[in-house]
Amino acid sequence: MSDLDERLVEYLEKLRRENKCVVQIIGPRDSGKTLVITELIKMLRQSYPETRVLVIKHSHHKRIDVEEKDSFRYLEAGGDAALVFVEGEYALFSRKIDPLEILGSLSVDIVFLEGLREYESPMRIDLGEKRDSREVIKELYQRILESKCLSRRGDA
Repeated sequence: MSDLDERLVEYLEKLRRENKCVVQIIGPRDSGKTLVITELIKMLRQSYPETRVLVIKHSHHKRIDVEEKDSFRYLEAGGDAALVFVEGEYALFSRKIDPLEILGSLSVDIVFLEGLREYESPMRIDLGEKRDSREVIKELYQRILESKCLSRRGDA
């Protein structure tokens, strides 16, 4: 594991100690990881609209940014970060700012982790086992509810 991977694991373990849900989905390409996560987010939004959701995708691609884009060129020129935004959406690209500093400043209730096979969350599903996505979604949703890591804001 890289240094960043190890520190990410420490961050996830800290969240778990704070009774936050860390739901990990692993599996080969095109196995339905993104489908499972997006459907779970939609289900949570219906019952728990105030829930703060973070999705972390661990990728093995060499680059996230695209060479032809301005954001890439800003970093190549020596910029510490490039914030690209349009109405209601933004992305921060950086090779120097520690992403864990940013994550540490976020207040979240649940984290969906796609990938990072080296980590083993107690709430982990491997889609490489050729399972029906609908069944996986139902199973994980039930496990999230049973973990009691969610609460409806305003409920006392």
